[in-house]
Amino acid sequence: MALPRHKDLRRMVRFAKYLVGKERFVIKFDYQKDNGHIDVWTDTDYAGCRETRKSTSGGLIKLGSHLIRTWSATQRVIALSSGEAEYYGLSRVSVKR
Repeated sequence: MALPRHKDLRRMVRFAKYLVGKERFVIKFDYQKDNGHIDVWTDTDYAGCRETRKSTSGGLIKLGSHLIRTWSATQRVIALSSGEAEYYGLSRVSVKR
């Protein structure tokens, strides 16, 4: 939070008090056989920023049933159409590692 307010601190303290005594959450990754394929999903929000009219790209990479990487970022250029925004999102997927 770049500019926290006093009521934000109150909410955080209230949330911390709620968590006291609660069970912990553990994610267990079971062993999976090598299935040899990677799934990549991407989507864009055309002109989603109301101030700059820039689009937002996001996506995920999965290896089998395990999630490897996620991202979400504002595109650097202002797309002139939803198709152009999708193209920029698709090109961003091709360079993710």
